[in-house]
Amino acid sequence: MHFLDRLNSWNLLCEIVFGEEACCPQELIETGRRIAENCKGLPLSITVIGGLLAKSRQTARYWQDVAENFDSIVNLENSEYCLRILYMSYDSLPVHLKPCFLYTGIFGENTHIHVSNLIKLWDAEGFLKPDPGRSLEEVADKYLGELVDRNLILVEKRNYNGKLISCRIHNLLRDLCLREARKQKFFFIAGVHSLQIPRDILSERCICIQERRSIDLADNFDELRSSAVARSLMWEHEQPNLPTVFRLLRVYAADATIGSLPLLEILKLKYDSFIGSEWKTVEGQFLSLKLLVIERCHELETWITEKTHFPRLKHLVLRGLQELKEIPSDIGNIDTLKSIELVDCSDSSVNSAEEIRDEQESYGNEDLQVHIPSEKEV
Repeated sequence: MHFLDRLNSWNLLCEIVFGEEACCPQELIETGRRIAENCKGLPLSITVIGGLLAKSRQTARYWQDVAENFDSIVNLENSEYCLRILYMSYDSLPVHLKPCFLYTGIFGENTHIHVSNLIKLWDAEGFLKPDPGRSLEEVADKYLGELVDRNLILVEKRNYNGKLISCRIHNLLRDLCLREARKQKFFFIAGVHSLQIPRDILSERCICIQERRSIDLADNFDELRSSAVARSLMWEHEQPNLPTVFRLLRVYAADATIGSLPLLEILKLKYDSFIGSEWKTVEGQFLSLKLLVIERCHELETWITEKTHFPRLKHLVLRGLQELKEIPSDIGNIDTLKSIELVDCSDSSVNSAEEIRDEQESYGNEDLQVHIPSEKEV
């Protein structure tokens, strides 16, 4: 870890809070130097606390409160100390930004987060609050901009007009997200929090499987099936080696247990989550699902469904489905559907998506967006 000396720590803090040209007001200098010194030369701590100060009241009293909070943690080890500093910035977030920030923790370390995907997740989870005169995408851009301004999210790539395309989160900030998420039962990541699915899984809002080793889910079959709280299930395991009795999202081939979860709003199926070439859904399941992502499920060829099987679906994302013949045409008739996105899918499935869009436009529905990213966007 790279450390800064006192002078460079102070200069970095001033640059973040006041900009390159502006100077620190005289009445804040003494307290500001104390805050910078208490960051122990850790650039991330200085950057995040600077983002906090830049967005907060520029008063001696407020800065003094921040400095006093530092004094209470100054003797901790560097990593723990840094996390406490980062927590101060998280704790000061407006209520509407806290879940948005915590949710970035579901992405793996050093992951490039596609903003379009993040926005769909926020939307499906209900984090985006209506703002008169603004679309939900504009609201999401505003939220994202606030987190970037506070240095809690790092910019990876922008397009030609400055719109954010991809971002990432520092590993220490992700550690903070994981801690808070576990404490608040906001989400559970098997393979990070534990190799075992916890017995209190019924109280978890989001369950994400990222571990590449065997995870014993057999003992938790009944708990997951009867969960009345789980809203999101994300399966990101490249080569599953799970008990035959319960292969988590592969359960579709057996009895569609996952679809019966009453509050399930987000479902991400990745890396051969299907057994067999056909997926046939039934009415009465996925009643609350808002976002469906299917990625690199190479066996999937045929998808048979009707609009009543996904009555609240907002976003459909398909990636790497080279064998999928087509998207069921009735998907386009779902009243709540906003977007269909296809990346690296078969030509026939792309054609079916375009046909769905054209059909909806002929009905006067111009709100449905079909997005097929170019190679530069992927």
